[in-house]
Amino acid sequence: MDDHPAATAPAPASLSRAAFNHVCVPHTVRLVSDEKGLAAFMALHNIVTDNLDDSQKHFVKKRTQADIAQHLQSGHYAIGIYAVDGQMIAQALVALPDMEGASNLKGYPFGDRLPVDESAVIQCVGVHPAHKKCGLTEKLFEAAKVVAQNEGRAHMVAKMSANNTRSYTAFNNAGYGQFGGNVAVEGDGYESAFLVQKLTPVKDLFIPRAFNPKKTLLTIGHP
Repeated sequence: MDDHPAATAPAPASLSRAAFNHVCVPHTVRLVSDEKGLAAFMALHNIVTDNLDDSQKHFVKKRTQADIAQHLQSGHYAIGIYAVDGQMIAQALVALPDMEGASNLKGYPFGDRLPVDESAVIQCVGVHPAHKKCGLTEKLFEAAKVVAQNEGRAHMVAKMSANNTRSYTAFNNAGYGQFGGNVAVEGDGYESAFLVQKLTPVKDLFIPRAFNPKKTLLTIGHP
């Protein structure tokens, strides 16, 4: 199993301008850094996974709070998009696969063409069902790219079920291309696709390794 519902939970019908203004109010993207952020991340993760129907359950790896805590404590990243009321409404993980504490990386095609120490992995992409059609998935991709570039990474890698067409389209539209053919990772029970986006490493280190809960990566207004 892997980590990309990426807007696969039921979405509302097309929003009117009034509804868009109500639902898609300005948001803030922040790194998760403390117990409050961890709890908010888990609450949203449970909402997203609970809203997947039975045919989509394999689209997302069910995480526990201990999983995410270990991810953060090992120096990896969690990103949350927050509404003005402080509720987390979109989320993603960024793992550095050459570091300890990275999980759910079985079958990833790291090697000469995709060096593990030059790659980052985006996982657990999810948006609250009440906040679909607001461009939040794209904003998660942007924030994850910033994190990876500032870690000096040249590739961002995503894994998804080969029949998760909505997620595949979202990543493809963001500049990801498929790396090789579909593969059956042992133990998954379905075929997966690996998608890769090339990055330009930055290494300007403006994102601190010691997380600041008020660190803002992006402020998102109306399109």
